[in-house]
Amino acid sequence: MSKRERKKWPGSESALRRDTGKIVTDDGELSFVAYGPDRAGNKPPILLYMDSVGIRPGLEEFSRRLARAGHWVILPDLYYRTGPIEIDARYPAKSSAEIQRHTSALTEGAILSDTQRILAAMTEFGGRAIGRWITMGFCMGGRFAVWAAGQYSGQVAACVSVIGTSLVRETGESPVDRLFSENIPSLFVFAGADEYIKPASVAAIEERVRRAKNGSQVKVCPSVGHGFIFPDRHNYDEAESEHAWEFIEEFLRGVH
Repeated sequence: MSKRERKKWPGSESALRRDTGKIVTDDGELSFVAYGPDRAGNKPPILLYMDSVGIRPGLEEFSRRLARAGHWVILPDLYYRTGPIEIDARYPAKSSAEIQRHTSALTEGAILSDTQRILAAMTEFGGRAIGRWITMGFCMGGRFAVWAAGQYSGQVAACVSVIGTSLVRETGESPVDRLFSENIPSLFVFAGADEYIKPASVAAIEERVRRAKNGSQVKVCPSVGHGFIFPDRHNYDEAESEHAWEFIEEFLRGVH
């Protein structure tokens, strides 16, 4: 890690460590920020995949929240291939063309290649060797977390997908199919009024979870739309966001 900065964040009992660094990939240099407890613990680290709005203070606060619970969190900037993104996070739909310019480079092959490089580069945190990871993501990052957990199941203890998009296909193999074939315990959090995720897709995942019987869960936050969990979105819902975080934190407490 190329830089190190230590701060004490509100709500933490001890200082959280903030590190930044870069990893060389086939397409350039992938930068990341990492947050973790100042003292090494035994909780699995989390590889956190961003949503389409990109890296911003809100995602770093999510990382700090997870770190306060005892996890090391790696937050990579997946837009390193296409450069910085500058849009209004409150209304990302108004910048759909700019978002598409960046997300078009994030193919399954690109994400899995980046993930492989991250897993290979990150072998210890806080002086403790890494066993298995938790993959986690929001929006498109929820799909990336699913891809990664299915592909690198031997290195993944669990997967968390929050308002994950395009997880189920109407024909052919769906992104979630490999996840369940590898028997990865997973949490899926959805918005009850999500304009980007069909109710049929949620129902299909619920059916897969019922068949899996491996501790996987589906949680739906009713009457909220896509992006409700982000404080910087116009449709942020504080109460349902906290409910979603309660689901996430309860699930993570059971992952070892």
